Amino acid sequence: MSDKHAKWRANNRESIKQKSREWRAANLAEARKYQREWARQPAARAKHSAYNHSKRGRDVKWAAKIKNKHGLSRDQHQNIIDSQGGVCVGCYEVFVSRKLTHVDHDHSRTRAEGNIRGILCAHCNRALGAVRDRVSVLNNLIEYLKERQCGL
Repeated sequence: MSDKHAKWRANNRESIKQKSREWRAANLAEARKYQREWARQPAARAKHSAYNHSKRGRDVKWAAKIKNKHGLSRDQHQNIIDSQGGVCVGCYEVFVSRKLTHVDHDHSRTRAEGNIRGILCAHCNRALGAVRDRVSVLNNLIEYLKERQCGL
């Protein structure tokens, strides 16, 4: 794919998705036939699977996920990590792998409003999710731990 074509596809992503959905809805039998034929081609499936499990395939897939979900390029993601000193802002553990990083974002704001707060480790991200970003719950849990002298 040429750079010009790739740029056009990137700029028209939603339109392409919508047209694809419309075509599939209008041609469901043909789409299913195509899908069955592809599934019967072990060489094509094996090649596709091998690429998805290769280092490059995983890297491309990760970059696409970060871009689609959060609107971040690889460089922007790395810049956020660098601005945090290469550590999780919750527990200050050093990031040893990009796979262990999670983009923390404010669910009440849209991507256009700049909802990204930082990069967290998996544990801190899950903790925030578990309390649904409520500071009062976190404060209550801190008080609970202090009262019971659990390592604080």
